[in-house]
Amino acid sequence: MAALPVDEFDIALTTTPRVDRYARITVRQALYSVPARLIEQTVRAKLGAEELVVLHGSSEVARHPRLTTKGGQHLVLDHYLEAWPANRARYVARRRWSTHGRRAGSPPPTTRSGPLPAPNTVTRPARGC
Repeated sequence: MAALPVDEFDIALTTTPRVDRYARITVRQALYSVPARLIEQTVRAKLGAEELVVLHGSSEVARHPRLTTKGGQHLVLDHYLEAWPANRARYVARRRWSTHGRRAGSPPPTTRSGPLPAPNTVTRPARGC
């Protein structure tokens, strides 16, 4: 008698969750990341005993270890890197002019109604007074 083929029987739970605006899907009350290009689309998730496989069409887009805690999250940084601004130099330049990283001699930050007010300065009495 011949052995049964192992690949023929798939016992994984298959669901079709929708990708939220944070590029995550929810399967059995656990959150898993997917590539950002799939935001607002429906994917197919196969939940096995040890891992979750996410498919879009016939291609695999993500693979995560199965989470057993309610509300747990497994996020992969690579899924979010494609959402990074295409022109990184412009992003870095914008950050350079922020209030936290201003250099000496740079113009002060402004709003539509004019310059921002000066920060409150608190003077403390010297010790021993």
